[in-house]
Amino acid sequence: MLVANDDAVIIDFEGEPSRPLADRRRKAPAARDVAGLLRSLDYSTMAFQQSQRSEKLNSQASRALFVWREQSTDCFLSAYQETIGSSVLWPDGSEDAKAMLNFFLLEKALYEVEYELSYRPAWVSLPLQGVLRVLEEAGIA
Repeated sequence: MLVANDDAVIIDFEGEPSRPLADRRRKAPAARDVAGLLRSLDYSTMAFQQSQRSEKLNSQASRALFVWREQSTDCFLSAYQETIGSSVLWPDGSEDAKAMLNFFLLEKALYEVEYELSYRPAWVSLPLQGVLRVLEEAGIA
C-alpha cells in the first residue's frame, strides 16, 4: 500500500519492480488490482506445482491445488463484487466486467512473461500458462 498525505493506493504484492516508480504510483482502475491479486493466486498455484515436479506431485494433489485456485478466485471475486456493489469502479453487466477483468489479467500475465524472461527464464512457462488461460476463457484461443 502506498500512502501519500490523505490518499492511499493498493498495489499488488511485488509492486512490479521492473516498472518505473512513477508508473507504479499512478492511480489505476480497481480492476487492475483485482487482476493482480487473481494472478497472484494463479501464480502461486503454478509455482507450487513447479516446485514439486521433482517429487512428482500426484494427480489428486494437483487437482486439489487447482480446485483451491478456482475456489479462491471465485470467492474473492464474489466478495469483491458484493462489497463494491453498484459503483462506477466495476461494470454492472457481467460480460462487461469479465471483458475488463480479462484485459487486466492479460496485461498482468504479459508483464510476468517479460519479468521472467529477464530474471528467471526457467520460470517463463508459468505466466505463459496464465496468458493462455485468459485467452481460452475469453474464447480467443
